[in-house]
Amino acid sequence: MVRSTDTLRVLQPTPGANHMQAEPVDPIDCCTADVPEVDPDTRPSQCLAPMTPMKLTLDHFFPSEGTYNVQNNGVHVPHVEGDTYNESIPGSNSAPDPMLPDLYQNTLELANTMLLRACLHNAQRLGISIRQFFGYECMSLCSPFYRANTTMSDDPQALIENVSSPSTPAHLQPTLPQILFPHHPILDLLPLPTLRTRAVMLAATAPTSIDAVDLKRDIIERAGIVCRGGQPWDMHSWVAAPWFLKKWKLLLGHL
Repeated sequence: MVRSTDTLRVLQPTPGANHMQAEPVDPIDCCTADVPEVDPDTRPSQCLAPMTPMKLTLDHFFPSEGTYNVQNNGVHVPHVEGDTYNESIPGSNSAPDPMLPDLYQNTLELANTMLLRACLHNAQRLGISIRQFFGYECMSLCSPFYRANTTMSDDPQALIENVSSPSTPAHLQPTLPQILFPHHPILDLLPLPTLRTRAVMLAATAPTSIDAVDLKRDIIERAGIVCRGGQPWDMHSWVAAPWFLKKWKLLLGHL
């Protein structure tokens, strides 16, 4: 269990902080289709028809709908776009296969990569320099929204308007606790206002109620929350793992 002093060290900057997965494939019948039965007594006078060489492609192992459209010596020859052997067979269809996967919609990305990409986009929208997150003093960074010289007489709405920008997406607009309490700017990059508000406020006023180091690891290292597509500054583009929702229900509430 991380002590309260360790908690303050992450979400609250240190003193002197500087203002980041086969379908069973039907075996191809090229080994059994139309093979003549040979009588042992007449074996010298009979022989199998010469087999035409066939180019082996991935479609032999992963056939798709409408793949087998050419007959050659009783052997189904799959057509593949750009296959010169198939194009030389009369009657072969050279039209593109509509079942080919989309390279952009079928890419696999690591959760950590998706999180980093989303944070890079959000940092740009907020005007936060991402280079500082990779420096030696990254743990001592302080949010640019924090205002140290606030007083009890300051109007909360006026404070929010002073640090907000019309070009800032709605779910990235700073909340009042982000202005009143010092915190690490990594929280500013998450378009989850409820999480930001509660994490910042609890870290500053009740540090024993939240393990900030564990929260950081659950988000950054364990992919507790991930941007799954859409606009990274829209909270509806983000999803949380069931275990994360259960563990951090104090911070999340009803997003």
